[in-house]
Amino acid sequence: MTHPDRFLFGFSGSHHWVPILRIGISALLLAAQLLLWPDFAILYGADRFVDAPLLALKQGKALLPLGSGSQDVAPLAYILLCVAVIIGFYPRIAVVLLLLLHQLTFLSNPLFSYGFDYLACSALFYAAIAPSERTLIPWHSLLLRTIQLHLCVVYAVAGINKAFGTTWWTGEALWKAIMQPGYLPVIATELAKGIPTPWWVAAGWLVVLLELCYPVLIWLPRTRRLCLWATVALHTGIALAMGLHFFSALMILLNVVAFHYPYLPVNNQQTSTSPMVKPLRVSASGRETPAPADHADTNQSADA
Repeated sequence: MTHPDRFLFGFSGSHHWVPILRIGISALLLAAQLLLWPDFAILYGADRFVDAPLLALKQGKALLPLGSGSQDVAPLAYILLCVAVIIGFYPRIAVVLLLLLHQLTFLSNPLFSYGFDYLACSALFYAAIAPSERTLIPWHSLLLRTIQLHLCVVYAVAGINKAFGTTWWTGEALWKAIMQPGYLPVIATELAKGIPTPWWVAAGWLVVLLELCYPVLIWLPRTRRLCLWATVALHTGIALAMGLHFFSALMILLNVVAFHYPYLPVNNQQTSTSPMVKPLRVSASGRETPAPADHADTNQSADA
């Protein structure tokens, strides 16, 4: 097996990331849908803000037709599918149906869709095709590598876009993100105004460098953990400062699913390098006698 084949199909780490991905993405979508439910009909129902035929004419495709009755059924079905995945009730079928409903409802209307909706759709797709049994190691390994490479592309593109701009190098982008009206930042506005300019500049540089170096540092065993938890800290800061809680939680989930749980030990039991029972040795006379103890056992006996 060549090195690319081993990389794509030969990874046999912990498989616990599969149920964590399914339950995690379903829990996030459940929480998001519960918060959206009071305004669902206004955004996606029959009497939505934007006229459906005009929007379909503009974007060249039809939207999910929701009447006065179906606009109440769709969010309820969405919630029930999320609950089914969480409790393990036909999880694969529920994830597939949830993926279809998510695509038809949230991604058919680009006016109310943003990065969270698209990344959630990708996460649902990965959760739908993920194998449940560890015996399918080649397919399990290929899917995990796909998720890992997907994250590397996401951060690389984000870092390149930031690097070509000037506001991230000067710290202006971070300052505007926190001061922008419409968000509900945890840190007080007056406190943020008192932060010296060099700190904003340093924070902007750190964000750009982290995203640019992510596709390299996350693969190196010595820097993987540092890069992973730095990324988790980055998204935690985004959630606290900009109010993008679901987007940040989704990115944290994808990172720990891709680069934390697969590298955990398969079991908690440490395998001993020497057998507990010494093998028997057949002597020239045909009698079975215990094999001689190794050097470490001899020293232990002498100390005893």
